[in-house]
Amino acid sequence: MATVFFMLMAYHTFGEVFHEITGILSFFLCVLHNVLNWRWYLNLFKGKYSLFRIFHAVINFLLVAVMIGTTISSIAISQVFDFPIFVSTDLARKSHMVFSAWCFIMMAIHFGFHWKIFFGKMRRYIGSRIKKFILSIVLIYGTYQFFNRQIFHRMFGLINFTYFDYEEHIIVFFMDYLVVFMLIAYLSYSLVNSIKGG
Repeated sequence: MATVFFMLMAYHTFGEVFHEITGILSFFLCVLHNVLNWRWYLNLFKGKYSLFRIFHAVINFLLVAVMIGTTISSIAISQVFDFPIFVSTDLARKSHMVFSAWCFIMMAIHFGFHWKIFFGKMRRYIGSRIKKFILSIVLIYGTYQFFNRQIFHRMFGLINFTYFDYEEHIIVFFMDYLVVFMLIAYLSYSLVNSIKGG
């Protein structure tokens, strides 16, 4: 699902039709993911709530909320499908920009809950020095691109449009967003460890 969302971020490369169809696919993958994890919803009112469980539940619900917001706002500005929704195009476009930015962040935080699986596999193939070097790159370059790619600005609606460099190679675009994604995921993982440790 994260892979599909990365493709959605590259709107300027794949075009309007691909973006909207992939957006629909992303929504249904989100629905499927939640359906497959129905037991989690069933157990919401069972057992005690630790700080981690509260944090986990809040992030999951926020992810669902921003995904719904992204979908609704996309319907309002669709140029492929004709939906009779009466809302300001400018408002819908800006809302879509904000929701999609938060969706990216929430998805990365959610991925951070499962970082240990990824990190465990990573340890098998690389040494501790290389691991620390990679983490340093992620922390420094990821922070830089978080602001350089205006993700922060989009999250809080500080800009009206998402600006793309149409001459930029798609691999550079994906690598930058991947590093930001890994940065947020790692921070989420670290916070979870801190909460559990406390």
